[in-house]
Amino acid sequence: MLPAVGYKVNENFSVGLSFGIGYQSMRLKMPYQVHSGALAGNVMVADMRMEGSDYCSNLGILYKVNDAVKIGFVYKSETKINMSGDANVDASALGAGTAKYDVEATYKWPQSAGVGISYLATPKLLVAADVEWINWKKAMQSLEFEFSQGNSGLLPPALNDELPLDWDDQYVFRLGVEYEATENLDLRCGVTYGKSPIPDNTVMSILCTIIEWSATIGLGYNVTEDVSFNAAYLHSFDHTQDSDVSLIGNEYDGSSTGVSIDAIYMGLTVNF
Repeated sequence: MLPAVGYKVNENFSVGLSFGIGYQSMRLKMPYQVHSGALAGNVMVADMRMEGSDYCSNLGILYKVNDAVKIGFVYKSETKINMSGDANVDASALGAGTAKYDVEATYKWPQSAGVGISYLATPKLLVAADVEWINWKKAMQSLEFEFSQGNSGLLPPALNDELPLDWDDQYVFRLGVEYEATENLDLRCGVTYGKSPIPDNTVMSILCTIIEWSATIGLGYNVTEDVSFNAAYLHSFDHTQDSDVSLIGNEYDGSSTGVSIDAIYMGLTVNF
């Protein structure tokens, strides 16, 4: 939920600010190799459910160079969400049975900054491009867990552990075109590229932001002066990463993780 406010400084310069609450819900069900403490190196099966919220904000600036060219800048703040919940742990492989814990973790949405430009090439053709820097390196160095209130006499009642991630910063490039086919119909297409920020030795299926190339097609149709319909189709091309020796756990050694996405978006806008 991000209420926003905008201010037109003059005919060519506008600024906008949004401030609100970000919510994160996470379930991790996975083989979990402990990385610290008395159980370091041992593998258990963990089923963790957590949620939390915190404040977040965005800043946007738009400058109109002339009737054909506009330049925009946007900044999104880092949001640090302290999540809490419970975890069911199966340590049968260690001869320790099962246990239930309270669990806490801190998850960060990365800060990002982007700049874009749009160019009205003809009265009917608009071309836009932008580049965005995403600070994954700071946000996703590791994922720390605090387990407490364990109910097993065979496992430690409390455990602090850190899952190594070591993500890199990412630069995402986008190019899009909009063509006014008729007075009421706009046709759109675009392409996006961003090198995967996840190193091969920490990639895993539950945190796999590894898509690199995506393409979209879409349209906008003015049903009436006050009602418009928009639709788009997104295809993210398959990208696979191989992990020969994983820092996450031995069970990921020699694994491959691949992702592709197909999605359809539709929206209806009504002006009052």
